Amino acid sequence: MQSRLSYLLSVINKELGQFRPKVISIETRFFEGVDFLRLTLELERGFVLEIREVLVEKKVKKYAYYLIKNGKVVVGCDNAPHHKISTFPHHCHHERGVKEFTGRLEDFLVEIRKIVS
Repeated sequence: MQSRLSYLLSVINKELGQFRPKVISIETRFFEGVDFLRLTLELERGFVLEIREVLVEKKVKKYAYYLIKNGKVVVGCDNAPHHKISTFPHHCHHERGVKEFTGRLEDFLVEIRKIVS
C-alpha cells in the first residue's frame, strides 16, 4: 500500500504541483486481501482532490477520483458499471453529463488541471 500511496503523491505533484497540493488526510484499510485507500488533498483556489481506490493484489480494481469545490463535485470519474458508453465501465460525471474516460489517474489530473487553472 505504501508504494501505491507514494506513486499517487508523485503523479499528483507532477501534474498539479503548481497548485501546491497539500495532504489533508490519508485513510488506508486492509481486509481479507483487499486494500482500501482514500487520499484527500487541498489545492489552491479552494479546490479539493479526492482519490479513492480499492486494490486487490496491488492492482486497482475500483476507483473514484473527484475534484470538489465548496462541497460540490465539479468533476468525478469512476469505474462503477452504471453508464453504458464506449469506455464502459470508465466514465466521468461533469456538469454537462457523463463523458468517456480512459480510467487513468494521469488523464483525470490533466483534465482537472485545466479546470483549476
